[in-house]
Amino acid sequence: MLGNWLLQTGGSVVQANHHFAAALATGKERPLVRSMQLGGLVGYEEPGARGAIIQAANAMREGAEPITDDEKRRIVEYC
Repeated sequence: MLGNWLLQTGGSVVQANHHFAAALATGKERPLVRSMQLGGLVGYEEPGARGAIIQAANAMREGAEPITDDEKRRIVEYC
């Protein structure tokens, strides 16, 4: 949640991604972490946000993680 909060309050994409990576590394609540990650990044206008979204979506694809149709649509529309 800290990564998402950073993005909602104008924080750095790099800092937020560190928090998301730490949360993902635990292996716990992965769908919630991804939802917070994508939700925070979509629409964020700092340089690097679109690249971070594509990296997250690709990692989800490679790991066979579920992604909702709504998340797919939001990613495509933003990127």
